[in-house]
Amino acid sequence: MSYNVFESTGIETGFEYHHIFDMIEEAELKAYCGRLVASYAKLTKAWSTELNSIWLARHYLAIKMMLSSSVMLTSLEFAQQKNLRIVEPYLLYYSLLNCCRALTFTLPEQDWRQGGLLNMTHQKIINVTVDAIKKISKVEGDNASMMLDKSKEYRELFSYKFPANGIGSLSKSEIIQIEDAIRICAVICEISQVHSECLHFSLQQYVTNPVDVDMQILKKCFLYETNEGVFHDSEDWYRTNYFKRHKVTPWNLYWTAREGLVEDYFGSWCAEEPEEGSYDPDINWRIIFPFN
Repeated sequence: MSYNVFESTGIETGFEYHHIFDMIEEAELKAYCGRLVASYAKLTKAWSTELNSIWLARHYLAIKMMLSSSVMLTSLEFAQQKNLRIVEPYLLYYSLLNCCRALTFTLPEQDWRQGGLLNMTHQKIINVTVDAIKKISKVEGDNASMMLDKSKEYRELFSYKFPANGIGSLSKSEIIQIEDAIRICAVICEISQVHSECLHFSLQQYVTNPVDVDMQILKKCFLYETNEGVFHDSEDWYRTNYFKRHKVTPWNLYWTAREGLVEDYFGSWCAEEPEEGSYDPDINWRIIFPFN
């Protein structure tokens, strides 16, 4: 049975929830969001340029992780249709892990650490995510823990050891079904959306004046280090510079994923000269999150 989630988070966003109703009763969600809003209030009552910039970055990065998971899962669907199974363990694991990273970015107890939050180990990301899910639903937390552990083993088996029989070496119970991965990713994304709505509500309560944005903090979103040096992503810069130009405060994730951002992200994975039967990232944008 469904209910109005915004009565718990305090803000009506138009987001279409599907899984949250099976995870937690309305009264329990209201109590959970009440505790979360209180945690965010410790930040929003002392809001500053630094905090504004950090949380703009965190929500932008969370959306990027969810977008990347969407591309990976639709790529996996395409690969399975083409019997390209060698990529399956990688795409399954990282689609799940990136959704977990998105969730960690929305947790007020996870400190930014001058961008160090971006460098959490895989196991730390998984542990933090499972603990966060269990606060909503122990059953879903256990399911996520099992699937994350299994997908990690699956990816490692076909990254370092490579059984001669390939994926055929595994029993059906050992292979993760894409439908199950999609569901867990969607569950994690919905919990992330709940968190972001609670922050959005707290900001509306306590931050009434425009707040500046520090691009030195936001550069974590558009500068990338490689062995060849540091490169600048123009699309990331354009999107984050919008925050600076308009002096915005963080929105919930659903509103952060503005139409232009979503279109351009998926479009960047289109073939330069598409041919019949080639992968099309525009086929299923909403595989785990209702991107517009």
